Amino acid sequence: MDDSESKPVSGLGGRGEDAKVERQRLMFDPWLVTSSDSVDGVISNLRATYGMRYPSQRKRKQKARDAASFERIFRAIYVNLAYAAALGASPPAVAISLRSYRQKHTRYDAQGLSSLPQVVEQLASTGLYLVVRRSTQRQIASTIETRVTAFKWETKKGSFTALPEHFGRVEGRELIRLSRSIRHRYEEAEEDQSDHDREGKLVDYTEDTESSRRYRAELLRINRHLAGAQLGLEADLPARMGVFAQRELCRYFKLPEGEDKPRFDLCGRLFGGWWQELPSSQRHHIRIDGEPIADLDFRSMFLRLAYLRAGLPSPAAGDLYAGVWRGTKFRDGLKKVVNAMLFRTTPLTKFPRGAKQLFPRGASASEVREAILAAHHSVAHMFEAGVGLSLMFTESEIMVATLLRLVDQGVTALPMHDGLMVAASKAATARKAMEEAARDFTGFRLPTTTKLYRR
Repeated sequence: MDDSESKPVSGLGGRGEDAKVERQRLMFDPWLVTSSDSVDGVISNLRATYGMRYPSQRKRKQKARDAASFERIFRAIYVNLAYAAALGASPPAVAISLRSYRQKHTRYDAQGLSSLPQVVEQLASTGLYLVVRRSTQRQIASTIETRVTAFKWETKKGSFTALPEHFGRVEGRELIRLSRSIRHRYEEAEEDQSDHDREGKLVDYTEDTESSRRYRAELLRINRHLAGAQLGLEADLPARMGVFAQRELCRYFKLPEGEDKPRFDLCGRLFGGWWQELPSSQRHHIRIDGEPIADLDFRSMFLRLAYLRAGLPSPAAGDLYAGVWRGTKFRDGLKKVVNAMLFRTTPLTKFPRGAKQLFPRGASASEVREAILAAHHSVAHMFEAGVGLSLMFTESEIMVATLLRLVDQGVTALPMHDGLMVAASKAATARKAMEEAARDFTGFRLPTTTKLYRR
């Protein structure tokens, strides 16, 4: 059956063929759900029509478990495609790693989706319900798409407009994620690697510890608050793609090379929120409870934590990078070098990735290194000693404790790493929570800075 011989079903039509696959903005999300009756109606209509057109060819009755698996996968596929349509994709499409569903199931995988590749092929074989574009390029997943006109899905009752706020995530994803650290990457710079290398090779730990159970319970409280929070982004539709569905935070821990026993005391940073992917220049578009935001940060936190780890009192409030090397002009570069020196275990001989262009021509890494060691001579032994992931864990503990304090007060906060964003009217409340959480973990009320965004 080809396009000229078939009639579209519920707005769908077309035959797929393999081609060079473009990278999609959306990845298939097995935990994506919809609250829209209209979306539910479209998917139910698709499923019913598919059942009439392509009844099972099996001679024996399908097992109840297999039938339930097909229903779950069918729905997951079209909820994802409906979400793509709601975000303006034309045709609606999502990237999907079919290979990963053929591999051994781990604690990080969704239940009941092992036959997803077979269901995708089954739907695509009709030439009507699904188009699969297989990728032969490394690091680019295959794509599934459908011919739905963005926002307009035909049903027997008419049409509807799908909006991003009709979608969210169901609970069930593993929130405490453990992966092996890659030493040579972390030695470059904390800012560069903590995000891009947060997955690494995931460790499928089989038993929880008292700590991992506690961390999971804490994060569940935070995520449930975020799920019901009134968040907005005053931007074009594509930029708002995660505002409703991408709120669930996970905590990422690292297991050192050579160790096999799971531990949860290295890194621990929070990732997963859409606001974390937003450029800082766009944060003024964020709205919390309808208000512009206040952006709060701990001041020079990573370096300050190094002093506390060394058993020294927290330095006086102020910028710990100021005056280290030729005034304050090269602060961003200094911060990258300082962080790299806290992660690595050997003397720094060249600039970490992304730092060289932040210094004037002719500046050398060894010159900057010596300036840092001289300016912070009392903690010189903390540099190049591999303490970065441990300091990052302390930082993450302070941030989680801050978020829990604010949840108890009904205040929505969007965490970054050493800071957070709240509605402008809640800035003082957030600052107090940050300082008190820092005091509980370090014995000091670490200084903060506040930046207010106006309409």
